[in-house]
Amino acid sequence: MHAINVEDYGIDPDAIENNYKKIVLDSKNIRYEIKNDIHNEKGILLIRSGGKIDKNSYMKIINHKLLKPIDECLQFKDQISPDTLLENIEQITQNIFGEHQHDFDSTVAVIRDIVADINFDQIILNKLSVFRYEASDNFNHCLTIALLGAKIGIELNYSYEQQVELFNTCLFHDIGEMYLEVNVHSSTTELTEQQYKAIKVHPILAYMLLKGSKTKFKNQVLNGVLNHHERLDGSGYPRGIKAQAINEFSRIVGVVDTFNAILRKGRSVDDALWAINLHSKKKQNPGKFEESALDPKIYKILYSFKSSLGNKLEADNLNKSSIQSDKILALCEQLNLISLDAKKLKEHIDQYKNTDQINNQEINEQLESVYCDLFTIEHRIINSSGLNNVSLQEIPHDYDYMQAIHLDINRITPELKELTGRVNRSLDHVKYLDKSDILEQALIINQSMYYKTKQIYESLQS
Repeated sequence: MHAINVEDYGIDPDAIENNYKKIVLDSKNIRYEIKNDIHNEKGILLIRSGGKIDKNSYMKIINHKLLKPIDECLQFKDQISPDTLLENIEQITQNIFGEHQHDFDSTVAVIRDIVADINFDQIILNKLSVFRYEASDNFNHCLTIALLGAKIGIELNYSYEQQVELFNTCLFHDIGEMYLEVNVHSSTTELTEQQYKAIKVHPILAYMLLKGSKTKFKNQVLNGVLNHHERLDGSGYPRGIKAQAINEFSRIVGVVDTFNAILRKGRSVDDALWAINLHSKKKQNPGKFEESALDPKIYKILYSFKSSLGNKLEADNLNKSSIQSDKILALCEQLNLISLDAKKLKEHIDQYKNTDQINNQEINEQLESVYCDLFTIEHRIINSSGLNNVSLQEIPHDYDYMQAIHLDINRITPELKELTGRVNRSLDHVKYLDKSDILEQALIINQSMYYKTKQIYESLQS
């Protein structure tokens, strides 16, 4: 593997470290003592061991690059321990799986043995502690992935050593998100293009943390963490690698991470499994089959313990007579076309930016807003629904699947309509400011996208 560098992905390591310092020092949950003198990179003393951080010393620490990482200078009083880790996992098992929690007894037993043998270095334990206190939702998400991953590992007849490595992959797969700005993951906040790029770099941040630690994580773990958002068909990130380069740990995390991410959006187990099923099917193009995005073998194992996963799809407002498969599949086709339009539109905006024609701040701001809206349309709305990038001919035409699709289309269409309308208004305004041919073509593409969305909306109302 080639050396991985966050600078290649537009991320400043000093800015990442600085953000982490702020997270630690601003925390109201983390208690610590200064165990070693803190010096800046030139060796100038900023604060002595045993001292207290006041406003003045805080600014010095934040504004200076440190000689040693902040974790090496602090002693956390509430550092995470194997006991607290296991307590969290057992609580998650109870909360998520409820009456089915005993189906996971053998899985928890495996994890209990793994946790008892944990021998992470102090800095890794500090990082996990910060992750737990300052990003508790994401930390619990990682523990959920570790639980589901261990159950899949049992089905794959993994050895104890393999289970340990898989557990570490699951536990640390999203720890890179801890370094990102606090508002990056808020669904109610408009994100900048730079923040979207930051989201895509979190696997690299996690990889670099583990690779640089004193705990000698094996390559299987490092690659598992780095590649957990890669997809077999090359559609993933951060590097866009394909099936042969993606190890089984990454494939396992890819499936269960997607599954739990869908559940975290408030959707049902049936709905989540349906979406993953679609992304686990090979796509048929003229003359050939192309690789699926997610691993079908891992999906089948996850599906095999569906009865242990809890809630059922609720759809009291729908009945079988309202489900018309031909109509719904036609709407899916429209969504596929909208997704393709969004990609084309982003390419036109990139092309326009590369021509160095932007000499107007207002145009620049409008285009950044458009780019963010397109990212939201393509990824947060359409991709998360599981309704794109699939072979529609392979969708089962039974009631449960049609019902799930109908619910998803109803859920995403209002926001889709609002965003495509907003993009249309922004591009229309930009076109008024600059009569560029590229912008003219972009506007035509978006008008087509808006028209398709309007058709879907009107179809749902009828």
